[in-house]
Amino acid sequence: NLKLINGYEDGSFKPRNLITRAEASVVFYNFMYVEGKIK
Repeated sequence: NLKLINGYEDGSFKPRNLITRAEASVVFYNFMYVEGKIK
């Protein structure tokens, strides 16, 4: 479990909702961090 997507602060996860650019950036950053491309 890589924890790339954590859901919302209230603990919910809504996979059918659209995401903002900021949320997409966090997912991309987390992926790059896990892959070792960002330290």
